[in-house]
Amino acid sequence: MRGYEQQHEEAFFGLFQDYFDSEKDAGKQHDPDNYSLDRMYPLAALAGNPEQTLQIIHVAGTKGKGSTCHFLSSLLAAAGCRCGLFTSPHLATVRERFQLDNQLISYELLLQKARGFLSVLQQSRLKPSLFEIFTVLALQIFRDTGMQWTVLETGIGGRLDASNYIRQPK
Repeated sequence: MRGYEQQHEEAFFGLFQDYFDSEKDAGKQHDPDNYSLDRMYPLAALAGNPEQTLQIIHVAGTKGKGSTCHFLSSLLAAAGCRCGLFTSPHLATVRERFQLDNQLISYELLLQKARGFLSVLQQSRLKPSLFEIFTVLALQIFRDTGMQWTVLETGIGGRLDASNYIRQPK
């Protein structure tokens, strides 16, 4: 990774340092409350419930989710639709998780949106996981940048995956 990219990656993940620690602690506790959708509803409300204005294709399963998501995003782009793509994990850069019209999000936009969302989150009492934050942040970015469609990959999968808080994906 080049110096410019590394600086931005460090700046982005540095914003979330407090949430790295809480996620690590949550994993040690094995508390059923750590695997609940209950945090997602107030977390999404902090972002203005972006899922309510987006057309979302929610991709789940055991194999091929990432490939399927990229394929769907490409199909939507070929049809002339603006599309946001959220996948995880990333391989080289966190920008892979947040794509706009089949392009990696710019570091500038990602940092701007992350700082804005975190300033609101830090005023709340919520202690979400990183994946929960990234899920809502992605949806907020897609809404704010005028994406017509969102292709959303599940994270841990199963009924308690953070992305399952979306009540009725399109």
